[in-house]
Amino acid sequence: AGRQLLGKLSGLRSELTATALEGINPADAHRLLAQLETVKENVRNAIQKTPAEPPKKEQRYG
Repeated sequence: AGRQLLGKLSGLRSELTATALEGINPADAHRLLAQLETVKENVRNAIQKTPAEPPKKEQRYG
């Protein structure tokens, strides 16, 4: 069941990507996707470098 769902999701991803990039030169689309991967990686790295905030205590009344 899991493999079937992954296959379906992969197909949907491909359809969505094709729709989003419709009308864009394939070389430009490839370059854009590579740049977006770089942006995603930069954001992940920035999140990991951010010091964790201490957990906030719940304010209690009464």
